[in-house]
Amino acid sequence: QNEGGYANGAMQDARFLDLSDVAVDRNGNVLVADSGNCCIRKVAARLTPPAFFSQLLTPPMHKSSLLADDLQKGLESADFHDVTFVVDSERIPAHRFLL
Repeated sequence: QNEGGYANGAMQDARFLDLSDVAVDRNGNVLVADSGNCCIRKVAARLTPPAFFSQLLTPPMHKSSLLADDLQKGLESADFHDVTFVVDSERIPAHRFLL
């Protein structure tokens, strides 16, 4: 519901004042930062969270990756170097992110 306030209970009874952040712990519980009430609230994994949570839990716009994967892709590319050192007339291409 759109009423603000503070109340625990089932989906139709729970009230929050100002949601500022949402996270999910490893057990599936939803943790809600209710900044209007100066508290962090937990919705147990066995309960159905309020419908408006689905609007807050959107997938990220970027594809997630690991730094190691990104570094490996950069090293595998023959064209991906942005610094070239010349030592004793030998050209050595290097990746700035490794320096």
